[in-house]
Amino acid sequence: MLRFLGLALLALAPLATFGTAAEYPSLALPAFSLAELKAPDDAALRAITNAIADLGMFAVTGVSGGPAAHDALSSLVACAARGEVPLRKVEMEDGAIRHTLATATTAGVPQPLPADAVRACPDFAVAANRLRAAVAATGGAYAAVLDRLLYGAGACTPQQLLASGKAGTAKATAAIKAAAGADDADAAQQVRCYGAAVRAAESLEHFHVFRPAPAAAAATGAAERTVLGLHSDIGMFLVMTPAELFASTPQTTASSAAAATTTSSIPCTDDRQQQARRAARDLVVQLRDGRLVAPALPGGGDVLLVMNGEGLTRWMRPASTGLQPYSPLHEVLSTDMGGGVRAWFGRMFMPPPSARLQALPATDSGSDVALFPEASANKEPAFTAAAGHGAKMMMTFAEYRAQTYALFRAGRGAEAPSMGCSPSRRRLVDEGSCGADQAGAGP
Repeated sequence: MLRFLGLALLALAPLATFGTAAEYPSLALPAFSLAELKAPDDAALRAITNAIADLGMFAVTGVSGGPAAHDALSSLVACAARGEVPLRKVEMEDGAIRHTLATATTAGVPQPLPADAVRACPDFAVAANRLRAAVAATGGAYAAVLDRLLYGAGACTPQQLLASGKAGTAKATAAIKAAAGADDADAAQQVRCYGAAVRAAESLEHFHVFRPAPAAAAATGAAERTVLGLHSDIGMFLVMTPAELFASTPQTTASSAAAATTTSSIPCTDDRQQQARRAARDLVVQLRDGRLVAPALPGGGDVLLVMNGEGLTRWMRPASTGLQPYSPLHEVLSTDMGGGVRAWFGRMFMPPPSARLQALPATDSGSDVALFPEASANKEPAFTAAAGHGAKMMMTFAEYRAQTYALFRAGRGAEAPSMGCSPSRRRLVDEGSCGADQAGAGP
């Protein structure tokens, strides 16, 4: 069962603004094969370190034995066009409609796709599960690299954690359980490593099919207008496909399998590499020095994108190696789609429920505790009283999610807490990022 709220997952869904990323300088995105990410040599580790610290994102190639992303997205678009799969619809401020299919992975176990979608669109279900497996492998490999780069080689192995304490003590045992993602009383205070966090926490997964408003679909050469501006994400990191562009009425054959691979795209070509390259030009990220650039993807085969979120440092223990990961501000642009649609998939790897808020930016008052936005009537702080003690503790991620979800349920989503991010990065939550069983959240 999905328990809540991915934060800012909409942001990377296709079509956030109207314009073109060609207006921004192109930046060749660092790329690593999945094999390199799983077993990086010294050169790869240095390159990954630079990507994490300077750009906050990179591409991963060689993630599946075939075009899993394209097959999943194209078959979903085809099924949606035929009305064969129920999708949650959300009308955007500009009148555009986003159609969403949501699922999750909980404690390392993929939750099933909606039964209606599996029955109506078996080809989508097969391709989607292949894609989800590739994303899971990528996320797990990245978490292991983060442990190595932020905490040191071997620092997150059970043996190393045991050596850091006294053998046989409750503290050492708890440390080992924490490394394995176990639900231990001591581990509940702070999950120590990213690998353990990925194994213990929930990840929210969304397939989006975005249809522009009729006026926007008919317009050409429209000036850029922002629907969702520059922002960063509250999850630890996001693994996603580049958005792909499709005709609004896909061409299909009598075979549903053929429909999954012959859906015509915009431009009219079935060249998957060309589609991926064009789609990637819609993403704009901000570098550390403030420049906005359009990442350019490598060609050939399936490509996934990995992007750091604020939760990488806000909810996890500080790095012991001195590495400071960068969480990029980003937005997504859209050129004229000729009446077509865009499709995208992403998995937000969330902090574990027991993770406690770490260092916070100072507020205007000089406090090191960020409160709810000024519009909030409650002004609840980022700390809670420890059970049975007078001392105050920083809130857990589970408490943060519960408070935020309650605000959306009350129609007060704009008042969602910002304590997990820098005040300049406030665009963190939206109704469209709810889990499948909270579709009614928000205004």
